[in-house]
Amino acid sequence: MMPVGVSPFWQSAFPTLTLLMALVVASAWYGAVRIASGKPVIESRGRRRVPWGAESLVLAAIMLLGSLASLLPRSETYESPKIDLTSAAGLGLTWFLMAGFVILWIRVTYSTKWSDFGLPRSAAEAGRDVVLGVGACLAMLVPVYVVQLLLVMVIGLPSSHPTIEQLLTNPTLETIVAAALMAVVIAPLFEELAFRVLLQGWLERIGGRRAWWPVFVSAALFALAHSGQGWAPVPLAVLAVGIGYVYRQTHRLVPIVAMHMAFNALGLAMAIATGGQADVVPPPAP
Repeated sequence: MMPVGVSPFWQSAFPTLTLLMALVVASAWYGAVRIASGKPVIESRGRRRVPWGAESLVLAAIMLLGSLASLLPRSETYESPKIDLTSAAGLGLTWFLMAGFVILWIRVTYSTKWSDFGLPRSAAEAGRDVVLGVGACLAMLVPVYVVQLLLVMVIGLPSSHPTIEQLLTNPTLETIVAAALMAVVIAPLFEELAFRVLLQGWLERIGGRRAWWPVFVSAALFALAHSGQGWAPVPLAVLAVGIGYVYRQTHRLVPIVAMHMAFNALGLAMAIATGGQADVVPPPAP
């Protein structure tokens, strides 16, 4: 029996949220037990150091700057690009062309293997990586939401996201699908390739396999790339440390993309379902 005065949304979503909370607690408990027993949360998988050098990071930086420029306001009265399927498809095509050029250049210049980019060798391996990524996302929700809660409840600093705010002013099926395409599909693929595979992979080549600082450097730059969203970069930095840890241990693309996708999907769904009123939930990280 739900308390009197609870909104219809929370009443209808209560079973789903209860299941989600149970999965979050189970994932976090699994990690805590592993740490308490002196074991890593995720076993380290061997892989050769990435072959690319600093010049590849210049291309990745250009790729990121190009993507960020496409999301910047075009005028003082126009906060962000229009959200519709045409714009989302065009933005996705532009991003994937830039990413494809960088990957092709690295492949030709360094004779890399697809495994250097962390691609799975089979469908079964990809499936296991997806499960790992979703589970890691659920576990990271605890520290991410605690940080967000402190910012909102204690300091009074809510997050904001121009794209989400624009979506909520006109939540049609087209705008929701377009926002999901950008936030849940395109951005995670693009950003994880740039921040984790290319940048963190190269930093680990410099620092060595056991170094931790590449995780924090890539996380800090990831958070800075999401400036302009209030204090959202703070909890997003916590999330990015978790994603960086998963990449450090696995050196695989699918689990970190699945982790990022799951987080963005949850944030977008909560923003739409609550009309943006759930300040405790950090916005997606597109």
